Amino acid sequence: MLLMAYYAALEDLTTDQFKESVSCLIRTRKYSTLPVPAEIREAAVGDLDGAAMLALTNFERSRATYGANNSVAFEDPTIHVVVMQMGGWIKVNGIIDSEWKFTRNDFLKLYKAIAPKINNYKILHHLVGIAEGDNWNQPEDKKVFKLQYFGDRERIQAWQETLGVSDTFKQITCRRQDLVGELTQSMTAN
Repeated sequence: MLLMAYYAALEDLTTDQFKESVSCLIRTRKYSTLPVPAEIREAAVGDLDGAAMLALTNFERSRATYGANNSVAFEDPTIHVVVMQMGGWIKVNGIIDSEWKFTRNDFLKLYKAIAPKINNYKILHHLVGIAEGDNWNQPEDKKVFKLQYFGDRERIQAWQETLGVSDTFKQITCRRQDLVGELTQSMTAN
């Protein structure tokens, strides 16, 4: 029964996360009792409250610095997923300050829910701003947007490389052109 309860509470962790966190607790824990699932989770994913507050702070700073016009990439890829769950970079930037003070709690809740299961989500290379959205059908040499990096650029590019995208802008542009082509074909067919 106890084993089933532990499994249910920790089933979202990868096997490596579970093994590493239990190993760490065995080496560092000073109590003779079995660690509770919350301790194992915290050892595996860290302090979610602190991580969520840091993510919110970074998001709010980038929002103030870059705004909806610029495309942005964060050092913490979980922010990308949270922002997309909230409607995307442009929409979230459009929330007025008087409403944002209420919406920021949604950001924190989403971050805490998503972070432990980040591997279950599709992570975007970057969040698209207005300038990029308006220029998606322009030739590469005519694009007038710049990707803004919020955080350590090398760390951002390191996690972006794990997505398996080498020349992201060309691939995104090609995919968008494919979608426009598909949409045009379906409209003319009807």
